[in-house]
Amino acid sequence: MTLAEPNFVEKIICTDVTEAEAPELIKLGEQMIQDCTKLGGVGLAAPQVGIPKRMFVWRIGQTDDGNDMYQIVFNPKYYKDKKKTRMIEGCLSYKDKHFIVERAKAVQAVYYTFAHNQMLRITNHLTGMKAIIFQHETDHTDGMTIALKGEELSEQKNKEFVESFQRAKEIRNASGTLSMDNREGSKKIEGMGGGGSASVEFIPNK
Repeated sequence: MTLAEPNFVEKIICTDVTEAEAPELIKLGEQMIQDCTKLGGVGLAAPQVGIPKRMFVWRIGQTDDGNDMYQIVFNPKYYKDKKKTRMIEGCLSYKDKHFIVERAKAVQAVYYTFAHNQMLRITNHLTGMKAIIFQHETDHTDGMTIALKGEELSEQKNKEFVESFQRAKEIRNASGTLSMDNREGSKKIEGMGGGGSASVEFIPNK
């Protein structure tokens, strides 16, 4: 499966998934999960692979033996809480680029899954990185991307972020925690790097 060009993904109009379409789109979702895993992402939306449908897959946790668990989501919507945060986000549609994006810290997520030959409506209150990723992927199904709503990091800032991000991943792999110092200092910025491959929290120096 090939990633679509950014000019296809941006402002695309996607249609809702119907119950009749769902069984076939489950097969698409399974392939998307494989591709998302190979690309090191935490989520992948249908328009990113050239399919104008309101669906995405995302990583929702791990099994007891350490394998990633993914969920196929249809017709997502979210309702934002008032508290905001600023994120540094990457995206599989914008290789090697990162953008500062304002996000709600928590959302009420409404979406559908498919089981027992029927669409099942799910409502969840999401916080933390799950809220951020749900917003990011749902935005894709509405034709909105981080390039359209965010501010791109300069080449130098992007390089510094990627280097710090990689160091943080190494620390996380060794210790099970992931944190980064924000050398800018003044405010807390959270982030996802490398197409959303992991999450980091910038902690201002004191």
